[in-house]
Amino acid sequence: MKCFVVALILLLGAGCSSMQRDYYENWEREPVLSAEQRYYWLRLADLYMELMPAQAQQRLDEIGDEEKTILQWYRYALLNQQLNDRLGWIRARDAFRYVLASENLSQELYGLTKLLLKYNQNMINWDARYNKVKIELKESEAMQQVLEEKIQAITNLEQSMSSRKEQAIDP
Repeated sequence: MKCFVVALILLLGAGCSSMQRDYYENWEREPVLSAEQRYYWLRLADLYMELMPAQAQQRLDEIGDEEKTILQWYRYALLNQQLNDRLGWIRARDAFRYVLASENLSQELYGLTKLLLKYNQNMINWDARYNKVKIELKESEAMQQVLEEKIQAITNLEQSMSSRKEQAIDP
């Protein structure tokens, strides 16, 4: 029985490994970018990520509504990302999605753009959680204030009852 189980596991393992080889043999590889092209996109991201929100907004105001190339969409996304607000992160995420949908996107740029898209989505999610926590905190503070007022009212009532008892006993 043990031999049968071992043989079955070996047979299944061999089948899985042959399926993986076939998958990778038929996989079309992306052409490799030169180092200069690869670092161009990274340098561009670095330059835009150094901008302050006001500088990014100024550059966004200069951008027209004309048809954008992949490079222009990428820059637009980076500028919106630098606004450091929910609307900017949403615009950046959507622009990065547009870049990712491009058919002639290299593998390196795809990876970088996917990373930036995830960053912006995480910032959107963080902002939503942060706002939810702020609301919960305000509600908690309001509840605390109500409880403090009730405690003060009960304390005042106890003091009043205590002083009445003392007045009733002292005559």
